[in-house]
Amino acid sequence: MLRPPMLAVAGLHAYYGRAHILADVALEIARGEVVALLGRNGAGKSTTMKSIMGLVRPAKGRVTFEGRDITAAAPHAIARRGLGYVPEERRIFVDLTVMENLESAARRRARMPRPGRPSACSRSSPISRRCAAGRGAACRAASSRC
Repeated sequence: MLRPPMLAVAGLHAYYGRAHILADVALEIARGEVVALLGRNGAGKSTTMKSIMGLVRPAKGRVTFEGRDITAAAPHAIARRGLGYVPEERRIFVDLTVMENLESAARRRARMPRPGRPSACSRSSPISRRCAAGRGAACRAASSRC
């Protein structure tokens, strides 16, 4: 029996105003697969990711995550299902490593962590470990949310 892809995008079209940015984008990603989206500046890489995450509303097409249609879902609902987006050059916690930023993005909510995972406000989170190590910017950002 063939398993459906973890993430599937089919016939995705997106616009910024009248500018047609994405035309018939399609991709499938299996669970555990690592994929890179490459292209020149302005090719639509960020718009593809934003469309998948619900930050840009696709004009046409379909996005499914773990077999569920998320095309019209709000970004926060998509994130709650476990799909995250870490934008390039907008590092939220500049003192954290790439892995620590990704760990922070993987949490559903700072005040309602997934079982077995610390919240950003807990002592075992990457942010709190940086606070304990005396790295100020991450600590100030974390404490403003807690």
